[in-house]
Amino acid sequence: MMKCGILFCMIASPLLTPPLKAEQSFPSNDPLIVTPSSQSLLDQPFLGFGAEWDTSGYLASGITDEDFELIKKRVEWMKMPLVRTMMQARWCYTGGDQYDWDSPQMRVLYRNLEFCEKIGTSVMLSEWGCEPKWLATPDIKKVNDPKYAEVIGKYLDHLIHTKKFGALEYFGFINEPNFEVKEFPRWLEGLKNIDAVLKERQIRDRIKLTGPGTAFIWPNQLDEMSWIKPTLLEAKGILDAYDLHNYIPPSEMHGGGVEKAFSTVWGQVRAGDPDHSKPRFISEAGIYVSDPDPLKNFSASNNPLNRDWRFGIYMAQFAIQAINAGSSSVLVWMLDDNSHVGFNFGMWGGKAERFALKPWFFSWALLTRYFPKNSEFMAIEPVKGMQIMAARLPGKSNEWSFCFVNSEKNSQSVRLKVPNGGTMDSVRYVYGEKPPKVDADGMPLPVEKAMLDLQDTVIACDPESMTVISAARLGPDRAGDKSQR
Repeated sequence: MMKCGILFCMIASPLLTPPLKAEQSFPSNDPLIVTPSSQSLLDQPFLGFGAEWDTSGYLASGITDEDFELIKKRVEWMKMPLVRTMMQARWCYTGGDQYDWDSPQMRVLYRNLEFCEKIGTSVMLSEWGCEPKWLATPDIKKVNDPKYAEVIGKYLDHLIHTKKFGALEYFGFINEPNFEVKEFPRWLEGLKNIDAVLKERQIRDRIKLTGPGTAFIWPNQLDEMSWIKPTLLEAKGILDAYDLHNYIPPSEMHGGGVEKAFSTVWGQVRAGDPDHSKPRFISEAGIYVSDPDPLKNFSASNNPLNRDWRFGIYMAQFAIQAINAGSSSVLVWMLDDNSHVGFNFGMWGGKAERFALKPWFFSWALLTRYFPKNSEFMAIEPVKGMQIMAARLPGKSNEWSFCFVNSEKNSQSVRLKVPNGGTMDSVRYVYGEKPPKVDADGMPLPVEKAMLDLQDTVIACDPESMTVISAARLGPDRAGDKSQR
């Protein structure tokens, strides 16, 4: 049976049936031509799309081992190559040079790290801070206190050598220090202390330091808020990677704000640090919405768009623009609402809501799964009303993943032409206002499987939608089983 909604065909036997040529079924309007170039967008390896996955609220949320099995199942489906995880020195340091490595909060952290180790997900551990009252740590008052670096060195040594967490790859010193510390010299002094302690413990070559981990909202705040310029002047010899946070207003993003801002800042990094192999992370990504109504206004705990299907479209646009700007990775804030009590930024609700999936889980899960680590992103000429991402999959010269985001209120068609592309056994997913196709567990299912002619195929994109097409081998087993609309 043939279904031509996307202008290429679902076929029963891809080995026996030739690929559908685009000329066989054009829409009435002329399709937009999309041709991936031979120019790579990244000058370093792609490290993947991921998420913030914190354990700080799991105790208060009552997340049991049984609950964690559900969370693990979802994370496994997403195939996230990288997560960022909160750490607080006070979880293990009790004062007077005493440590409790078996505290309830540390045990919950271990559970996450053990799982990441098992599935091959790298971890960026981020020490949150010590100066706000809620982060108060015994014997430590300021981030530049040598005692703070000593405690951090001790727990990193414990996690690396005693617990043997090989997944622990990056370490960030202080979450958004431009807000917590406010003074760059004190943060820099603390970072230097960390560097010295890790060298003294002979684990400096085992962990990569990333920073500054500052946050900005409006692109015109970049110079003031990012601390990139002073970091490049005084810390480039210490840092092994660079990371920033951005929550951008939709109006700015629709005008290409993410791409413009990060093209600028990563350009500064390239110019200021000769080592272009250092990763460039957007380690917290989100959308900022301002509204006079407190319930509709963005805050540290409230994402007013968290259950709006459009948020999934916005985050796909964010990811595409970030890649165009040369980012090595994008991590959304955050994985689930259990991570921080009273927060609603997650891809699914808290335990009290029975972990109900939110619409944007579908969107971001497709990106984490179908654009794996070491994908090679190729440049594409801009197309009006569309944002497009094309990546050659690692280890396969003739397999690709594509993401088409149609921001227009009308359908658009694109004619895909991959030079020397050949054919690819593919899966196609569609995300938009209409509830997407999912299995019995709520995991995404493709709307079609098809043998795709990469050299000449026309793809119809619904209004205000996201379409992902990728190699069928990356898809769920027996696509179509247990499907529900």
